[in-house]
Amino acid sequence: MNEEADGVVLTEEQKRRRRARSIAIALTLGALVLLFYVVTVVYPAVWTIQELRLLRKLGLEQSKPLRRYAWAPVIVGGTSLLIGLSLLFPLLR
Repeated sequence: MNEEADGVVLTEEQKRRRRARSIAIALTLGALVLLFYVVTVVYPAVWTIQELRLLRKLGLEQSKPLRRYAWAPVIVGGTSLLIGLSLLFPLLR
């Protein structure tokens, strides 16, 4: 929508405040994306890797499914992080 077509003309101060507010919202959303990524992806991946190390240290057989799926949270989380960031960057313009 064109602002002039609606009859609303923002002052430079209002434009500056709107941009600052948009940047603050974008940074908050980015922090939430990062927090969700850490909680849902990094923590389970670290736990799985530590589980594999413990099994190796104790000399127990590592199950193939556990080794196979150890990196699944990282792959899924990395993909979701990229999608989240791609949605976030247009807000910073």
